[in-house]
Amino acid sequence: MEAGVSASSEFYLPSNSLMKGSVTGTGGTARLNVSANRRNIYWSVKPKTTGPWLFGGTLKLRYYSGYSRNITLHGWGALGGSYSENIGINKNNGGKVYLSGTARDYSGHPYSVLPNFHVAF
Repeated sequence: MEAGVSASSEFYLPSNSLMKGSVTGTGGTARLNVSANRRNIYWSVKPKTTGPWLFGGTLKLRYYSGYSRNITLHGWGALGGSYSENIGINKNNGGKVYLSGTARDYSGHPYSVLPNFHVAF
């Protein structure tokens, strides 16, 4: 477990990140995919909760040009369900997109995406 991450169920980092990636661990699965034209980012989470859940997180866009943008994410799901969205972005000269956040089940148990999960675009 990385420093600063609580002892909750976690999503693990991928071994390499290019234009799409997924992480699966004891906490569930998170995905990031960049469209071929680099104008859209698809993200999804599927936590391994014991019931309904709410997700709150951030999509951090870090362009190679120096421009940055943070997008607040919210989603929800039922037991065994996932949540996903497609986010439109400026193509620019590319960069990296980071997904972070935590799903919480009905009892408040956290299922967190680790801080360095990212893909290039």
